[in-house]
Amino acid sequence: MPTILPEIRDFLALRRIALVGTSRDPKDLSRVLFREMCARGYDMVPVNPAADGQLEDKKCFARVQDIQPPVEGALVMTSSRARNR
Repeated sequence: MPTILPEIRDFLALRRIALVGTSRDPKDLSRVLFREMCARGYDMVPVNPAADGQLEDKKCFARVQDIQPPVEGALVMTSSRARNR
């Protein structure tokens, strides 16, 4: 079985990452991960079409395409219900 460790390292080497599915609930895993990645020096960008304005004091975008300046990568944390719409 091929390892994905090199791909994980490549992804974690990126500095500006969108977290698609950043929850409005501050206790949700996506928010905890968002805060942790920010604390580790990543320039995280929240993406949630239902959120208004800001999450974690950062501008929240409805769509990845709207992010300016663009991100280098995206981490997707949406529920299966959101993906099946």
